[in-house]
Amino acid sequence: LAGAGYPRNREYLIGEQLWSLIQYWAEAYAYKLKPKLPRQRFRLIGTPDDWRTLPTLNPGFVYSGVAAAAVERYNLVAGEEIEVYADLQEALNFFRQHRWAPDPTGNVVCYERFWMPKGIEWRLMGRGDHETVPLLTYADLLASGDARAIEVAERDVFNLCLQLYKRRP
Repeated sequence: LAGAGYPRNREYLIGEQLWSLIQYWAEAYAYKLKPKLPRQRFRLIGTPDDWRTLPTLNPGFVYSGVAAAAVERYNLVAGEEIEVYADLQEALNFFRQHRWAPDPTGNVVCYERFWMPKGIEWRLMGRGDHETVPLLTYADLLASGDARAIEVAERDVFNLCLQLYKRRP
């Protein structure tokens, strides 16, 4: 980000730069980093009637994208594919306990977590029992290409990113 002209200390960001920084990160993440992340697909056995009843994940596991927006009770229902970020070795053990079977065509996509678990503590709104990261959720919602998901990202999640990013550590 510093190479793209953004200051390293967020207190030096002016409002327009903050907006631009979030947009820049979301686009760069979706097109540069995410395609390179190791991933494993799983098939959720016994799909719930309501996606908001997805199992609570262990600490360090994060729902993202449409699934995160749904479990945080935004007006969006998770689709066929559910995105999760976690350490893949931990995920294999955890998902086995919850009857999520490895399957190359499965509807649960687990991406290798690329941040330190203690470094991200932000939740979307705290309306659900799940750990979600707003900046990551924002990027994944935009990249989904779904008009309703993009609307939720721009209307709700983006504003939360602004609020959280302005927060002092």
